Amino acid sequence: MQTNKENQAPVDSSYTAAADHMTAAVVGKQYEHEFLASDNEDKRSERCDDGDVSSGRYTRAGGEKSDEGTHRTLQLDFHHPLEDWLGRWAFRRILRVLSKPDRHNTTALERMLRSYRNPAAAASQRFRYWPLHKLMDRLVTPEGWENFRHRSKQFGATVRGINIVAQSLAEFGLTVPQKFTSPLFVVWNFTNRCNLKCKHCYQDSEHDALSGELDLNEKLNLVDQMGRMHIPMMAISGGEPTLSSDLVPVIRRAAGFEMHLSLATNGTTMTPRRAAELRDAGLRYVEISLDSVDPDRHDAFRGIAGMWKRAVEGARNVAGTEGLRLGVAMCVHQGNFHEVREMIRFAEEDLGANCFAHFNFIPVGRGLK
Repeated sequence: MQTNKENQAPVDSSYTAAADHMTAAVVGKQYEHEFLASDNEDKRSERCDDGDVSSGRYTRAGGEKSDEGTHRTLQLDFHHPLEDWLGRWAFRRILRVLSKPDRHNTTALERMLRSYRNPAAAASQRFRYWPLHKLMDRLVTPEGWENFRHRSKQFGATVRGINIVAQSLAEFGLTVPQKFTSPLFVVWNFTNRCNLKCKHCYQDSEHDALSGELDLNEKLNLVDQMGRMHIPMMAISGGEPTLSSDLVPVIRRAAGFEMHLSLATNGTTMTPRRAAELRDAGLRYVEISLDSVDPDRHDAFRGIAGMWKRAVEGARNVAGTEGLRLGVAMCVHQGNFHEVREMIRFAEEDLGANCFAHFNFIPVGRGLK
């Protein structure tokens, strides 16, 4: 056993080494005091037979690892009776038929869900799917379905997501983790161009776009591909995506496929006119980065003075635009972790945010410099 002179903490040579490609190895981070030591003589990072960390041993242990204080439906080893049905060949065959796209790229499952208790649906569809609608009557209350339909502005995205789940169960069965035929959620780093110099930027963005970035036609083609795959949700990030003139036409094209669309931005360009323009194109959620309630601390982290004020103004412009939901995202690090509670209060009470997200600092990109 050795001793680290800097903090007088023991350093045990029995810990598994971090692989060279891992962030822990690059920044010299030590985790010795956060995990139990292993008496395994093999110290390579590739080994996977450690009794304390092996997921395989955890699975085999079964009830030995269960928490009696947690409801059984929340435990990892809980087996729901529905799993037996989802694993049957006949049930998977039914899902395959219902979720298979036709020549119009729609599926029977989508038509069934859209026509259920929908007076505006074609009579032929209500008649065709009547048996399935009666089955749904036994699974969901009419009041619950009507409330969901009227309150959810993203009903189409939800239907498309359900269809992907059905396709995936038909194709792969029930797996852990679940395999999917198409992504349920796509995050698109829209451009490398940015107007800030954030110390932690994983993208290592600059003030100019990269030479090989997609042009507008290529971006629209990519959206069409995602639409044909029935992808229900897309988040646009950067760089700073609002600096691209392609943003509005891309959002408009994606909204035509009923995708739920969100935008991650630093908020400095979000004027009332820009917010309304994005809303009209089909955007529904805007997440603005704000790392401190202290303007100076935020600006120091973002690399340019005066950006806190512009980000706050942008957040208020989003909150004041009907049809847009505002989220505030905070990158938590050693210099601001004590502000989290105050930031939540500020986001909700002062800015009118509907959502607060916090992210840990990850030393990649410019964050390694």
